[in-house]
Amino acid sequence: MQALHRQIERVARTDATVLIRGERGTGKELVANALQQLSRRSGAAYVKINCATFPGELLASELFGHERGAFTGALERRPGLFTIADGGTLFADEIGNLSLEGQAMLLRAIEQGEVRPVGAKSATRVDVRLVAATNKDLERAISEREFLSDLHDRLSEVVLEVSPLRSARTLDDQRRLGQLSVYMCHNLWITGHPTEALGFGQSAQAIAEALGDVPLQVTANLYFGAACMWAGDYRRAEELLRKVLRLLEGDLSRERLGLAGFPAVMARFYVPWVFAHLGKFNEGIVHAQEGVRLAEALDHPYSLANVCWILGTVQLTRGELSHAVQLFDRCLALSREWNLTYLSAMGTGSLGYAYALSGRTAEGLALLEHALSAVETMGFGAFQPPFLVYLGEAYVLADRVEEALAFAGRALTLARERGQRGYEAWALRLLGEATTRRDPPGRADGHYRDALALAEELGMRPLVAHCHLGLGKLYRRTGELEQAREHLATATTMYREMGMTYWLERAESELKD
Repeated sequence: MQALHRQIERVARTDATVLIRGERGTGKELVANALQQLSRRSGAAYVKINCATFPGELLASELFGHERGAFTGALERRPGLFTIADGGTLFADEIGNLSLEGQAMLLRAIEQGEVRPVGAKSATRVDVRLVAATNKDLERAISEREFLSDLHDRLSEVVLEVSPLRSARTLDDQRRLGQLSVYMCHNLWITGHPTEALGFGQSAQAIAEALGDVPLQVTANLYFGAACMWAGDYRRAEELLRKVLRLLEGDLSRERLGLAGFPAVMARFYVPWVFAHLGKFNEGIVHAQEGVRLAEALDHPYSLANVCWILGTVQLTRGELSHAVQLFDRCLALSREWNLTYLSAMGTGSLGYAYALSGRTAEGLALLEHALSAVETMGFGAFQPPFLVYLGEAYVLADRVEEALAFAGRALTLARERGQRGYEAWALRLLGEATTRRDPPGRADGHYRDALALAEELGMRPLVAHCHLGLGKLYRRTGELEQAREHLATATTMYREMGMTYWLERAESELKD
């Protein structure tokens, strides 16, 4: 395992095609994630595909894209996975399960360095680093004419053999075990598995503390804190991330510590995010602004784009829509200039939600739909529930109730499956919002109260206030005026305490009518 770590660190700095081999459950995807995170492409697109699930009849379209009208059902131009991954990395999992037709297409793209969308007259150059993984015996597959030998040769510039992760538990080198646990924690939460990430985060933190290794303490607490945030444990996340800020005082604030972004900046990315959920907006804005100044001083576009996005997100949650739009625009400009694909998706989705709240509903829906498709394609499962909630809220504002309910249901299912309790609460509130628009309003009361109970448990004060506002509006509609006034008064008080002027005005308007 120590040898594997050294190989990962060495190979990550190159553009070599990598084949990762190992039995099922050995952590091949985590190795691929580490290769991306430590590479010069770490801030660019990282597209994951499962070759076992590729639809045969649409394979070329999935890989290379298609033009409008290229075939029945091609109503608009769509980029393929190679184009989306341009400038970054394409991870082809279960490559041994790809059909011979698909293998030939992949081989041709690798050899030529270009792709031609279905229906296009010319090919387009792409710069994509390919990482593939398999648990199959490819040499045997070649002998049985189930795998192309030329493709195997192309994929095997570097071969990494991964032993079961259970063997890592016996490593004498605790520092490398801690680093592996950090990688696993980060990549599990970002792909939408925060509860699994928590165990690795806790392990990394314990090892770092036992060793007295400050850089490892920084990365362990940073990603452990992020995993806690995505799992909805905002109080624990705040504790861990504040510790990172304390550890990064002094010269260490200008060190990368092997991460894509400067930890001193990224801590000021996660801390305000937690504070936005808790309603601590003033403190969150201060930390995010510090992050912007630090990223500008370090002249690091990736770090700067991240903190511009989070400062915009804090302002968006508070209801300062014009400030949020300006910050998302800056994030998107940086993302496009530096090909930061996942940040482009995050900025696009958040800008779409800001547009929807500002009354530009059609524009907002288009941006949100594009962003959701992008994060799903890139495999960033953590962002699916929030973007589904954003989309659902935009559909409520567009008075498209059935679509809003469908997105709310999807968000709730995913959040519960993945243990994202904060977004479970947001999805429940969305169900209340959408159901209220029905006639009669059905189970809206129950949805709001479920959301309220969970939000109160997690300390999510902005969401608690939103639930009271929703209940107040619901009870006004059903003629239960005393209960309506009680909930609207509570919402008004909470919005005023948190400085949420946009929402305060709406609550006060409901209370006066």
